[in-house]
Amino acid sequence: MGIPLSALIIGQPADAQHVVDALERAMCTPIYKCINDDPTILAELQSSSWDLAFHCRPATQGTDLGMLRFMRDAKKHGVLVIFLSENYSDEDAANLVGFGAQDCVPKKDAHRLLVAIKRALNVVETRRAEAQTMAQLQAERFLLNQLMSNMPDMIAFKDLDLRYTRINRAGCQKFGRNESEIIGCTLSEVANFSVDSSFDEVDVINSGKVDVDRVERVVLPNGNARWISSTRAPIRDGRSAITGLMVIARDITRRKRIEEESLIAGQRLKRVLDLAGEAIIALDDKLRIIVFNQQAEETFGYSAAEALGQHPPSFLESNKGWRSRRALQLQLAHLAWACRCWEFGWTAAPVAAPALRPVGNRGPRPNSRPPPPSAHTRERI
Repeated sequence: MGIPLSALIIGQPADAQHVVDALERAMCTPIYKCINDDPTILAELQSSSWDLAFHCRPATQGTDLGMLRFMRDAKKHGVLVIFLSENYSDEDAANLVGFGAQDCVPKKDAHRLLVAIKRALNVVETRRAEAQTMAQLQAERFLLNQLMSNMPDMIAFKDLDLRYTRINRAGCQKFGRNESEIIGCTLSEVANFSVDSSFDEVDVINSGKVDVDRVERVVLPNGNARWISSTRAPIRDGRSAITGLMVIARDITRRKRIEEESLIAGQRLKRVLDLAGEAIIALDDKLRIIVFNQQAEETFGYSAAEALGQHPPSFLESNKGWRSRRALQLQLAHLAWACRCWEFGWTAAPVAAPALRPVGNRGPRPNSRPPPPSAHTRERI
């Protein structure tokens, strides 16, 4: 199957057949229309998208005004024109090519017509490839604009001098300026805040490595502090040469405050648990230890680092220092009851100390033997 090609033929039906035969010899699959009146020619040029136009009318008096108008309209709509005539002089042909015609060949010279068609076909294919590339570029540019406009994070591009070349709406809002006021300026020229960081963006350009999730403290003019997470990556061209810098920044002040509050709350909880006089153990939904206070360390002879993340039965059974399995069973009865109460949100007594302590230096020996678990506890176990 040949290359599809749309052709507008101005002339008689015999001219159309001559042109179609030449197109088929050039390995084209022509879609053509033959017309011969001037109003229809202009209407076709305006309403349809033609790849080629073949002007087969004879020249009445040199390069007449009608031919020049046709050339102007065809050029305006991006249509390549090949003139075919029996009475064109060399001067007429040179004038037509000078005015923008693709070629001008005698009707009876089949070889020259085939060469002219192939040359025009190369131009058509180049135009199609350029149009496809431009359409893809416009689609990617549209997607980039949509991404930059709708992202709550600041997205900005900088050149090698660290001057902004593009910035999205969120970035303009953070700086409190219009995009036109930011483009061409550096951060120090447009920022109304100071950054507590020794990081230099030039290091990213020099190293060529991406700097991910760098957290920096920003102090505003009113003295309030904000926390910003930034990712910086070098921009490369088609030859992999670095031409600039891309910056994506996000305000993580709320997350940072939650982390700090959680850390403080965790430290307070640990102090409360360590001050408790009983062993306190908590499990997650997979029955793994997530809380193991100081009294639990003294009771079981294990440190919190050894206990956290373990399953209580396997954890306790691995302790080879227990003197009797009965003592272990009694301890597990108390522990399982406390774990079940924790899971369902019930109020339960703390885990009791074991009847027998591990042998060795795992912990102090108890002074008294604790009572065994109640019948209700043993039934639940």
